[in-house]
Amino acid sequence: MLEFAWPWALAALPLPWLVRALSRPVPVASGALLRVPDLSNFQVLIEAGGLAATSRPRLILALLGWAMLCLAAARPEWIGEPVELPLTGRDLMLAIDLSESMRETDFVLAGRPVDRLTATKAARARSSIAGQAIESA
Repeated sequence: MLEFAWPWALAALPLPWLVRALSRPVPVASGALLRVPDLSNFQVLIEAGGLAATSRPRLILALLGWAMLCLAAARPEWIGEPVELPLTGRDLMLAIDLSESMRETDFVLAGRPVDRLTATKAARARSSIAGQAIESA
């Protein structure tokens, strides 16, 4: 089902119409609107009736672009049936530091001092060393 996250953004659709309806018309001056020394280059536009013939497709394209922009601003979302995700297990990866500092014997395991790497391995395999506590020295 298609839903809009921000449906109030569609209220901006009539804005171009409101701007055109509320703005004052431009006064038409007598004679040429563009003052140029020689109008012979613009004779083709004068005979075609100005730019009115090419402005209609541009207007339709601009209004279509505005409608698409307002529709995108409303953030359409496809909401479907909830999908059950399988929760059968988890994959874990353990990264262990193997530098010289791991040889420091500052942990106690089963009453004897062990290095950090051995203590890390014991913590990883807690089931094999059940009941034994790892203490920091």
